[in-house]
Amino acid sequence: MESVAKSYWGTQKRCETGAYIRRYYLPSQIRFEFRDEDVAVLYSKVCYCFGILETPDEISALLLKEPCGIRYGSERIYKVIPSDQMQPAIDACLRYHQDKWDWSLSDDEVRSMIELNDRLCTLGHDINTECYRLNQEIHARQEQKNPFLDDFEIEVEICFLLREDHPLSRDDDDNFIFKDHYSKTARPDYLEKWIRRERKQEKMNWNDARGAKNPEIRNNPLFNIPHCWLFHRLQSHSEAPLKHLCGIGTIWVDIQIRHQKFIEINQN
Repeated sequence: MESVAKSYWGTQKRCETGAYIRRYYLPSQIRFEFRDEDVAVLYSKVCYCFGILETPDEISALLLKEPCGIRYGSERIYKVIPSDQMQPAIDACLRYHQDKWDWSLSDDEVRSMIELNDRLCTLGHDINTECYRLNQEIHARQEQKNPFLDDFEIEVEICFLLREDHPLSRDDDDNFIFKDHYSKTARPDYLEKWIRRERKQEKMNWNDARGAKNPEIRNNPLFNIPHCWLFHRLQSHSEAPLKHLCGIGTIWVDIQIRHQKFIEINQN
């Protein structure tokens, strides 16, 4: 098996994983030697090796063989990485992989996550209520022929920040552990159906771990309760390991209305 980490395709999701590892796992002295894409490619190689090799030491030994580096197939670029930088980067990927698949939580951590789920249930309802009100308000302004409301978008961004006393928190960082962004725009003829759908969604159980065979998951009280949609987004779609999510100290919500104006210019 070739030692070089390859990338013949790329996705935003992979780059987000690389960014998370680079931000929270890579030693500060080599953090600027790697791009997010570099770490993403390296981590994908580490994941691939876990299906073939038995131990982390075997994975490190393979990736440190000459030539030591990363090959970007689509760009036909080969990036040489010295072994003294590659080794801590490999170690960072291995630590992240271990944390990402660690489902064990203390009793206090379980309680904090259940409380977070409850808070996010309430928050999701409040966001839907506010966006429904904004939709009604803007549709009324459109009927009055407001000159800057040919169209509009209501966008919601939710940011989860680490506690200031958390070991991963840094003074030189914004400490956003996860950001979620989605639209809450409803057209006039669909507004009532939209709010009914949102209320139905609030009652749904978004727990992805139902019926899991892993005993750590199956026996964990956190995965035996209904999950709201926002908690599902946080737990299943973020790059943060479960234990990191227990370190969330602040939730920041930003609702923006984008006013859109179209001017047609006829060329005679």
